[in-house]
Amino acid sequence: MRMSGSFTIHYTVSSSFFTEGYSLKLSCRKGRLRLRTRNAPGIRRTGLERAPDPESPALTLPPEEIAPILDILGRVRISLQPLPEMDVTDSAFYRLELRYGDLDLSLRWYHELPGGWDRLKPLLTILEGYASTYGRASGQETDE
Repeated sequence: MRMSGSFTIHYTVSSSFFTEGYSLKLSCRKGRLRLRTRNAPGIRRTGLERAPDPESPALTLPPEEIAPILDILGRVRISLQPLPEMDVTDSAFYRLELRYGDLDLSLRWYHELPGGWDRLKPLLTILEGYASTYGRASGQETDE
């Protein structure tokens, strides 16, 4: 099965009490790579409700950044196994949601990437690089 070049990735990092963190959405459609960030450096929540926080404007990233991401997505293999019990009161939580072709995948973990998920590391490195480089992209020009 040949996969299309279209994908959407949501990546969220937050503290154990959801008081700090960031979220980003990376989407590729028709050869255009777009990035939106949300509330870097803080995702603020009250109970289960997310406090209002507008997304940043979308940035269009260079098209040459698409191929490495597609290469990673084409090689990812994940081994599912229960996570060990751990005191997570002072840990970071991670969520990765991926839509690629007919695949919809949602993963959550805390502290460190679970064993068997190592092939996600290059993708996470790219996403974390975008978060640190672009942060809140407010004020940037967009063509959306």
